[in-house]
Amino acid sequence: MRCDFFPFVFAEIKDRNQVEFCVEFGSLPPVISDRDMAADILSAYVETYLKEEIAAEAVTRQLEPFARFLRVAAQYHGQHLNVE
Repeated sequence: MRCDFFPFVFAEIKDRNQVEFCVEFGSLPPVISDRDMAADILSAYVETYLKEEIAAEAVTRQLEPFARFLRVAAQYHGQHLNVE
């Protein structure tokens, strides 16, 4: 079964102390509502994304290299870029 969840926007987050958590894990409703399962929920989300969006649309033929790219891109997300 597929469920579509859209992330909360800043104005919808009731507890302002959650901002740091949202920066690290995002603001999808299931992630915010169950902090202990956040990593597992995001892992399942990425797996679903890879299967349905990438494989089904045949955007890329090799999923493993693209999955590695996503992990690296996630690590560098939000860091300063050297644009000199």
